Amino acid sequence: MRIHSVPIRLALPLVSAVALYAQIDPRIGVSPLVREDLFAGILANEMTRFARAEATLEQLDQERPDKRSTIRAWQGAAAFYRAILAYESGDAQEGSRFYAQAQTRLDEASKLGPNDLSSLSLGGFANALFADRLPADNRAASWAKAYDYYQKLSALQMPGLGRLPLH
Repeated sequence: MRIHSVPIRLALPLVSAVALYAQIDPRIGVSPLVREDLFAGILANEMTRFARAEATLEQLDQERPDKRSTIRAWQGAAAFYRAILAYESGDAQEGSRFYAQAQTRLDEASKLGPNDLSSLSLGGFANALFADRLPADNRAASWAKAYDYYQKLSALQMPGLGRLPLH
């Protein structure tokens, strides 16, 4: 019995180290590292996974300053969803705080990478997806921002439109 338990005890730290390495592997882009967990929170209310995505973004922010534009955009989308949750739970003050943080992060992403397709698509996505769930006085501005993001994204993608995959 003791002989069989030793390899398991040795294997657990190895498995944990491999899992941690996969999260910070520089060969994997920012979006694949956080997309599934962040969307699990947004689409299925799996907030444990959502929080894991937020933590991964914080770690990536320290480790990949060259990818800060994309990181800020994902952080903006996450803060936007936190704003929606706060507004919908009746906490307007917390909602406004997260909404301001979301817009700040998305604006930072635009400044850091004005031609970063990930940042533009995330800015458009967050504003379009959540605009109608915002308080009435913020909706029009959010829709206008979504339109602006998608206009910029479209302008960057038009020259290569004929070479894009059919999907």
